[in-house]
Amino acid sequence: MSLQDILQKILDEANLEIKKIQQELEQEKKSLFNEFEKEKTAEIEKIAQKKEKAEEKIKQKIESIARREIKQKMLSVRHEVITKALNSFVEYLEKLPDNKYEEVLKKLFAKISGSEGVILAPANRIEVTKKVAPKGFSVEKDDSVKGGFIAKLGKAEVDNTFKNLVFSEFQNEVRSFFAEKLNLI
Repeated sequence: MSLQDILQKILDEANLEIKKIQQELEQEKKSLFNEFEKEKTAEIEKIAQKKEKAEEKIKQKIESIARREIKQKMLSVRHEVITKALNSFVEYLEKLPDNKYEEVLKKLFAKISGSEGVILAPANRIEVTKKVAPKGFSVEKDDSVKGGFIAKLGKAEVDNTFKNLVFSEFQNEVRSFFAEKLNLI
């Protein structure tokens, strides 16, 4: 065997070794690529799950906000409807015929105690108010009073205007009545 044959044999063995190493590297590369693909798929699944959870949380939050806004809007509309109903009731009381107006005033004057004072009444209802006002009280017109009256008893003042009675003293009862009648409860 000549030197050339020996060198050729070494080269052939080296080539075989290189091919073997290349095959091993190729196998390692495929193995790493497969492993990478598995990890990539697992990460994509994790991200998809996180995304799904985040979407669900966002959906729940949006639904919660929407329910809250609807509830606030309903309360606002309910308040507006009841306020309109209360205003309509005040207008109704202010426009009562004289005989019915007189009946209402009698009931309101029954609660006034004192022997003298001043009654402030609407200009268009002075005569009816004078007719039922307690003895010792003078009746004067007041443009700020639209219905009912204001009684001045020395240092005290009793506001029995229909607007005051409906919106403060009897507000809860009247509000409940209208809320029930208007199906707002």
